[in-house]
Amino acid sequence: MPGYQFSVLFVDPDRVKAINDGLGHLAGDQLIIATANRRSAALRKTVLVARMSGEEFTILLDNISNEQVPVRVAERLMSVMADAFVLGEHQVVVTASIAMYNAKQQGRARWVMFDHAMQEKALRRLQLESELRLAQGGGELWLAYQPIVTPPTMA
Repeated sequence: MPGYQFSVLFVDPDRVKAINDGLGHLAGDQLIIATANRRSAALRKTVLVARMSGEEFTILLDNISNEQVPVRVAERLMSVMADAFVLGEHQVVVTASIAMYNAKQQGRARWVMFDHAMQEKALRRLQLESELRLAQGGGELWLAYQPIVTPPTMA
């Protein structure tokens, strides 16, 4: 359909592993539920939210009018995640990363708009990994060891 635009946001709460390790998996599960409730409250009822795995969620913004719509949604989600969560007797601050891996690489607690440069980088990395695995399996790579030796000083 000409002019039809949509956006998919990949959302991942930061520090869930630290919560699981420090407070236990029950607290981690409570955190995932609490973040989902906050997300739902911040979004229109017609927005589709799906849990992908673990604590990762995707949000489908259907039939958007322009590129600023997902930006505003991402900023709103970052805002609702900023308040502390109460998990039992503990208060924890958990941020979120949107466009997960790229946002986390830049320091977490941020959103990143996926673009063609990211896609090209991902494709180049996939191609390189595939070529290295094929080369390894085909005997084209081998390990060579050359020790670094410092000769004794002459006095």
